[in-house]
Amino acid sequence: MLSMENRLWKLGCRWGSLKEKKPLFYDLLIKENIVIGWVDKDYGKNNWVLLTNGETVLAFAEIKEERQTILNFPHLKHDFLKYQLPFDGNMFCYKADIIELEENDRFLYELQQGICKVNSIPTIKKFNELLLKYRSNNYMNNNILDLLKYKKQIILQGPPGTGKTRLAKEIARELLIEDLKNSFTEVDLLAIVKEKTIINTFTNYNSFEIVKIDSNSFKIYPKGAKLEYKVFFSDVIDCIKDFDANDLVKKYDKKGVGTYLVGIAKYVVDSLEIVRQQIIQFHPSYTYEDFVRGITVKPNPDGDGVLYEAENKTLGAFANEAFQNYKLSRKQVSVSVSDIELFDLFISDIKEKIADSDEQRFSLTDAVYLFEPDEKRFKYKGDNWIAHSKGLNMKFSELQKIIASNVTERAQVKQLDGVEELTKQHATYFIKVVEMFYEFKSNHSSNQTNKEIKTALKNYVLIVDEINRANLSSVLGELIYALEYRGESVDSMYAIDGNNKLILPPNLYIIGTMNTADRSVGHIDYAIRRRFAFVDVLPEVLEINDFDKDLFTTVAKLFVKEWDNQWESSLYLSPEFAPKDVMLGHSYFIKQYERDDSGNNINDMSYDFKMRVKYEIVPILREYVKDGILNEKASSEIDKIENAYPIL
Repeated sequence: MLSMENRLWKLGCRWGSLKEKKPLFYDLLIKENIVIGWVDKDYGKNNWVLLTNGETVLAFAEIKEERQTILNFPHLKHDFLKYQLPFDGNMFCYKADIIELEENDRFLYELQQGICKVNSIPTIKKFNELLLKYRSNNYMNNNILDLLKYKKQIILQGPPGTGKTRLAKEIARELLIEDLKNSFTEVDLLAIVKEKTIINTFTNYNSFEIVKIDSNSFKIYPKGAKLEYKVFFSDVIDCIKDFDANDLVKKYDKKGVGTYLVGIAKYVVDSLEIVRQQIIQFHPSYTYEDFVRGITVKPNPDGDGVLYEAENKTLGAFANEAFQNYKLSRKQVSVSVSDIELFDLFISDIKEKIADSDEQRFSLTDAVYLFEPDEKRFKYKGDNWIAHSKGLNMKFSELQKIIASNVTERAQVKQLDGVEELTKQHATYFIKVVEMFYEFKSNHSSNQTNKEIKTALKNYVLIVDEINRANLSSVLGELIYALEYRGESVDSMYAIDGNNKLILPPNLYIIGTMNTADRSVGHIDYAIRRRFAFVDVLPEVLEINDFDKDLFTTVAKLFVKEWDNQWESSLYLSPEFAPKDVMLGHSYFIKQYERDDSGNNINDMSYDFKMRVKYEIVPILREYVKDGILNEKASSEIDKIENAYPIL
């Protein structure tokens, strides 16, 4: 990485001062993807320019080509005159890639001179930090996401410390945001954001409470504030669908509520991420019964003893949830409006009966009862239950699925598609409540109309960290076929409710991460390799102030002759290994900080980097020598590295 003092410039985007009423030409640069400069100040190709409005940095521009006189661009003459810019041989133009900063990322650079080199260390550090953030986002948005959509399952592979797991999470988040852009409604919003919910502002500097939900808005009360504010549902939904855009706070800052509005949008995105994204880590003893489907011992809810039942595990359960959404998205369901209204009345009636009861419960059978209702579910349990002593959840959404299917018997519930396993297992209790609803409905006449409901197709992402540490052929079993033929059923060795079919639907995506320095990589056979796309995530120099480039380069030379990305093996590396498979990744060389409650670095509380060298970098290098990845000649070089970072 070149010294940032020699390659970072600043350009003020007024040709004169604001007092002189000179217009801001920033929008012109954005529209044309250019940067302008004067004859005696050449930025130079591949260097960076801060674009400012007064003291405020608005954007970063990377110079992509050598400069040309503005006279070579006659189509710009009209715009230059409009913005009071000289259009003569002294003005030069550069093609540039421009990164616009979000409002909360903008910062001050106080030097007022129009065009100058940047020598301020704090400014360079801030630039480095933000460049890493925005480059990471761009990286996430390019070919890897397109490849995942095409192949359905990919493996991010590379040596330790290259950020594979972090990248997997970023890709999964991008898929979720695409869902929200396609379909997100007021019903979806109110299913997540409830009264009394405490939410952080978008910048995490404060929090606020949803104190009331009106017909079209949230009433919020910020911590420490004297006033309440109103945020409209429609604005939040628009913001959610626009969540990957820049300057969200500014764009949605209506009546000073931008940071609260975007905070609600972020809360929704984070909440949905928990539901439709799962992450697990493989280990050498992981089996099919741990990952797909297996036998589980459960207490008998109807009496004494235990039951041995087949149960979907992580992939089986997650795939089933995705498949039910996939099926529902392919058809429209006719729902009785009166049923929807009556169901709400019915739930309120049961809640009142629980509240009026001396024991705060409502009996379903002689031994099982409902208790502690909230806006989403009843709890239920039996007096003689040893397991689940705090009760189980009977979700209103599950009851509505049964009612919409016109089911009247316990056996029919167990055969329903789209309901949860708990609903099927405890069909006896769910059907009792449904029967009560049918009786309630018969006693309440209403004008009945139907409306068609279309379920939106949603993406589900399973991240498998360290995917090569388990024997994949054994863990996946018959699903090796299902990976390639999405939507087709395969037969599991275990049957649930008499059905042993398993399906991986097209809306289920799998992202694996693989440490190529791990010898267990050999467990991935050709059949599995053919079904996954493999993406290299390799070590790189980071342009951030907290990155120790000198140490990174020193360690890199144990694996490559020169750090020039040519990957020519060093004299220390065994010929059995390729440098890009075992070289230590860039994350080992970043200074670490303590974090606050929101997960942000506390800048004045960094950890001693010498600890990282002694207890993380040096041990893995010595282990490489022991394993024959590095030869014995490397030991003296490792000693030099350790001695250069002594802990006193």
